[in-house]
Amino acid sequence: MKDFFGKRFPSGGDVLIIESGSPHITDRAVSGLRRAFPNSALHLATCWPDRAGETFAQVFSVGDYAGRSGKLGLLRRFRSHGYSVLAVLCSGEPIMNLWRKIGRAH
Repeated sequence: MKDFFGKRFPSGGDVLIIESGSPHITDRAVSGLRRAFPNSALHLATCWPDRAGETFAQVFSVGDYAGRSGKLGLLRRFRSHGYSVLAVLCSGEPIMNLWRKIGRAH
């Protein structure tokens, strides 16, 4: 949360987006993220199937990581990548609540 309300953004590095809502909300937010982080690769964690596209360097479908061990493995993968920015997009819909909580905790 350091510098959250400041005008500076981390430069460079990859951005991990946790999509916790309808895809159209993320699609609208991506343009702002691109402006804020023009040289960063955007990676997406989503529960929606077939959410690929040229917008994202990588798409993680959380449904592909079944059970506790699968989810923990995905978290380890996120942590080992060393993303510079974590963007959790919440829409008020009860989608991916667990991932939202995990994102806030780390």
